[in-house]
Amino acid sequence: MEPRTQDQATEQSFGGQAKEQSFGGQAKEQSFGGQAKEQSFGSSHGASGSGANTTDDREVVRAISYPFGDRQRAELDQQFTYHPPQPNQLPRYEAIRQKARELAELYVTSTPPSREQSLAITNLQTSAFWANAAIARNEVPSL
Repeated sequence: MEPRTQDQATEQSFGGQAKEQSFGGQAKEQSFGGQAKEQSFGSSHGASGSGANTTDDREVVRAISYPFGDRQRAELDQQFTYHPPQPNQLPRYEAIRQKARELAELYVTSTPPSREQSLAITNLQTSAFWANAAIARNEVPSL
């Protein structure tokens, strides 16, 4: 694989939607899936010591703004709202935490102390968090 130069573009694809950014000769393009609106922001600066402002030494940043609709607003509201625990959820939260704790103990007693062990425990914590978040965020509160 050849090394990339500063002026060479990199590209990622995630399903159709394009995101382009240009930072002084270095371009990065990403595709995500959907439609985008392009905006350009430019700033100029003089060449070192010359004080001249030319197109050649102007940095242009192109940003894309994506649509933000009711669905995205509702998802963000749901994700960033406090969900007080309901009485019927508490035993399940505790059961998930307890089983994760038991598995963490197995990891610690069965593997040598290492970066990999730490990552296993961190990902176990993350897993337990998301399992509890699934309960908190997606169950309709009981009345």
